[in-house]
Amino acid sequence: MPLENSLGFEMAERLSRPSLMDGAHIDRRFDEVMTELKKINGAFAIGDDGNTDFDGHRRYHQEKLRAAKAEAEFWSQLKLEIAKKGLWSLLVIGFGLMAIGMATHLGFTR
Repeated sequence: MPLENSLGFEMAERLSRPSLMDGAHIDRRFDEVMTELKKINGAFAIGDDGNTDFDGHRRYHQEKLRAAKAEAEFWSQLKLEIAKKGLWSLLVIGFGLMAIGMATHLGFTR
């Protein structure tokens, strides 16, 4: 059975190309991967020891999450307090109007 029939023509063609496995191709790919890794490492701060500070990066994001949670809690509490004070204001105004209405109805006003 010919190689083209057992693996398929495309696979046989790939296997027959030595350029995919030669040292120059591997070196080129290695250089590309290393360039990408350097870009990724560039997103992280450098620690006091001169190495990439992955722990500092993690701590930074943990602090950002804590700050976001604290901010959300602040706004939630503020909304609750505004709602409470608004309700009390409506109750005071309502009872005040009822008291004025009762006083007028009973003739306590001039």
